[in-house]
Formats: sequence, C-alpha cells, structure tokens
Amino acid sequence: MTARRKKKSFLKSVTQKFFILIIVALGAFFLGANKDSLKDFYDESQPKISQSIASKTPKLKSFTKTSLSKIKNGTEAGLNRIKNIKRADVSTNRPTSSSKEPQISQEVSIPTNQGELKISSFNIRLFSNNSRDDSELKQIVGILKEYDLIAIQELRDERVMQRAVALLAQMGYHYNYDISPPVGRGVKERYAFLYLEDKVKVLKDGKVFPDKDDAFIREPYYATFKSGNFDFTLVTMHALFGDSKKDRRPEIVKLADVYQFIQDENNQEDDIILLGDFNFPPTDVGFNRLKSVPSMTPIIVSSKTTVTDTSLYDNFWFQKMHVTEYTGQSGINKFDEILFNNDDKKAKLAVSDHRPIWATFDVTGRDDD
Repeated sequence: MTARRKKKSFLKSVTQKFFILIIVALGAFFLGANKDSLKDFYDESQPKISQSIASKTPKLKSFTKTSLSKIKNGTEAGLNRIKNIKRADVSTNRPTSSSKEPQISQEVSIPTNQGELKISSFNIRLFSNNSRDDSELKQIVGILKEYDLIAIQELRDERVMQRAVALLAQMGYHYNYDISPPVGRGVKERYAFLYLEDKVKVLKDGKVFPDKDDAFIREPYYATFKSGNFDFTLVTMHALFGDSKKDRRPEIVKLADVYQFIQDENNQEDDIILLGDFNFPPTDVGFNRLKSVPSMTPIIVSSKTTVTDTSLYDNFWFQKMHVTEYTGQSGINKFDEILFNNDDKKAKLAVSDHRPIWATFDVTGRDDD
C-alpha cells in the first residue's frame, strides 16, 4: 500500500471515531438532562407492557401446544404409513408403490382340550364397571381365559361382565355367563359363572339359596352345567369376613345344610362342588360338620390363596366318592408374581387381593352322578 493510501485510511478511521465520540457524548448529555422524564415514561409504560405480555401468554401457550400436537400427530401418522407400506411390501413381495395394508382379523379360533374341563374360582376385588379401566380389565380377562368355567365372587354389576365377554370375544374366546341377582345385607354383591360356550352348557339356570334363617350375609348361588359326559352343580359363596372368627364361623358351619339342601333338591345329581371364598382355611373347626359328609374333602390344603401369602381362604369342596371325574390336578394362579413382579399393592388394585384357584375334570368317561 502507498503512503498516500495509508494516510487516507488513517484520516478516515480517526474521523469515524471522532463522530462516534460526539454521538456518545450527546447521548449521555441527553440522558442526563432528561433522566426524570425518561423515568416517568418507564414507570407509566412498564405496567401496560407487562399486562399486554400477560394477556398474550395463554394464547401463545395454547397456539404452541396446538401446533406441537399437530406436528406430532402428523409425524406419527406419516411414520405409521411408512411402516404399513413396508409391512405390506414384505408380506406380498410386490413393489411398494402397488402394496396395500393387509386387513387382519382380530378373531381367531382358539384350540381347547375337549377331553378335560378346567374349573376356576376367583374372588375379583370390588369387580365393577367403575373400578376397572380397559387396561386393568384386559389383565383380568387374560387370567380368566385360562379356564373353561369360572365362579366369580365380589362382582358388583353386570356391565363389567359384558365388557369382559366382549373383550374375550375380540381375543377369540367365546364366553357367556350366568349371573345372580344382587345379594347381601348392606352392600350388595353378585355372583357369576363365566363359561366357554363350546365346552360348557347350562342345564339349570342359577338360583340363590333360600336362606330362611338369614344365616348368610350373602346367600350362596348355584347352577347345573354339563361338559362332555360330565354334568355337575357348582355352588359358590363369598363368606362373611367379620371382626372376629367367632362372628364369621356360623356361616361355615351352615355349609353342610346348604350342601344337603341342594343334593336333596335333585336326587339324580350327586356331583356337587362347593367353591368360592370361605374366609377360613380348611383346617378350621367350622368345617367339621361339612367334613362329616362321607368322603367330603377340600382340594387345597396348604398353599396360600391371597397375594400376600398369608391366608388360605379360597377352595373347592366335594365328595370324592361322587366327583370321580376329578383328575387330581389343581393349583393356584400366582398372577401377582408373574404379572406384577410380586408387587402386592399393584396386584390388589389392578386385579385382586385373591388368587384364582383351579382344578381339572375328565369329561370323556361315563357320568356316574
């Protein structure tokens, strides 16, 4: 660069800096001279500005939330379309441009062991339409579908049974049910027998035990069924859980009378099975009268049927001399350990504080009644 150009550049730089200093000095002078006026302006304008911003904030939040939701939904829809196109392309081996999403039926045929009947008893805690959302009901029916015939206790309304049957049908399991009227002193409960239609037929609709002495807080309920060559009567109950054993034991003692009544009502049918929530272990003295019936026995004698592993309340009772169809196979479904990793609180709230119990019966032999 020549000396002349350097001199010109230097003068230009000095001039620019000089003008900047003049502007800064004038600005400082102006602010100093008018600081009171500026403060008054700020004090007057600030509340208006703040109020304006505050009034716009909810609209801005709503606009932002709506916009983000639309973007998310649009993105998910686009990704789903891409996945479906890819799935169709793989399944048909045709070019992506001509592929269509396949129609998949939710209803499938579920094979069952026609020679064996699996009966269950399940106290489902406060089982009502309002107490179970769809996700919880799905967990419950996932348990119920393991059995051909289930006696359900602590049922509160029929609507939840309708939902359960509909959900089972979507899964390919076609069940129906027999339901009792409301029973009980104070809080009303119902019983239900849920059964797989292709394996179980109802021979006699359910009836409430005529409790003339008002011995039961919730009268037992019974119905007669047939599966293959095996016809039988189930009697289910939900015993009183009183303040003490002394309060609730009279119901257990009365079971011998219930059994005798039902046996006498149909002297052609001796295959009678008592099942349900007895709120007593089979070793309690309250069962002594029932045990006096020839060959009468419980099938669960030691394992616990509550999710806390503290009580054996649920059971089957029948005369072995008559119910010869019993295969000797029985058990307790510990869903709380399988589905809830032994979290008792979650298991109780979503499903129940009781575990389902089950037993299998051969339906291919000659029925001996």
